[in-house]
Amino acid sequence: MQVARPGEISSKNPEAIETDLQDLKANGTIKPLAPVYDNHIKNSSVKRASRRSKRLAASGRVNVRKGLKGVQADYIPYPVASATGWNLLRGKNPIIGFYILFAIDSGLRTSDLQSMVYSDFKGKAAGDILRIQETKTGKIRDIRLTRAVVDAFAVLYAWYIKRSGIFTDDYIFLSQKKTTFTTISLNRILKKIFSGTVAGNISTHSLRKTFGRTFYERANAKGLDGLTYLNEIFGHASHAITRRYLGITKAEIADSYIIMDE
Repeated sequence: MQVARPGEISSKNPEAIETDLQDLKANGTIKPLAPVYDNHIKNSSVKRASRRSKRLAASGRVNVRKGLKGVQADYIPYPVASATGWNLLRGKNPIIGFYILFAIDSGLRTSDLQSMVYSDFKGKAAGDILRIQETKTGKIRDIRLTRAVVDAFAVLYAWYIKRSGIFTDDYIFLSQKKTTFTTISLNRILKKIFSGTVAGNISTHSLRKTFGRTFYERANAKGLDGLTYLNEIFGHASHAITRRYLGITKAEIADSYIIMDE
């Protein structure tokens, strides 16, 4: 059997080359290297994953006790998130209740929500503009407050004044330790809250996706290009990224052609 020497290109077809390789492995000329290679790749992957996990944990983007955040968050149906938010707002956890309600109506990142203070909302009515500077991008963003958010803040503010007795311009999303909720803490809280009602990977991103999916569906129902608006709101580089972020499937896109029969 003639085999091409190192540096030469064999003139045999792929099937013949594969047969030659099998013969060489069978008679011991070629030793199997796959297990060693696989172990090397496995060990390298583990090391890279470990380093990435530490970086993400340090940035607050992952709970190290839950492992590496490799699975994207699932969105929560708007009616479920809204009802849960109102129940918490009027019940045992007004701060988290307002967090949920404001997140699903604004689509803001957690880093932007964490910086909110009471004076940001005090005296504002439905339709008023809330101007923020995004923590991640540094861009200025104007948000028109919905009736639901204004009504929810009124309930939260009444609870806040009753508890503190005096107005001080505190951060809104403070824990019992009087420190701003971290992303890790909020992820843990949201997982616990929605564990019995929503399946999947629930995190702070779920509320942002809830806003996105709801906006997309309502905009399209009104004949607007929801994807283009969301692409601008979320600051994504392309429509494809926004589609993946919202979890819009190929089946849903295919089903959209049914509108031509209406």
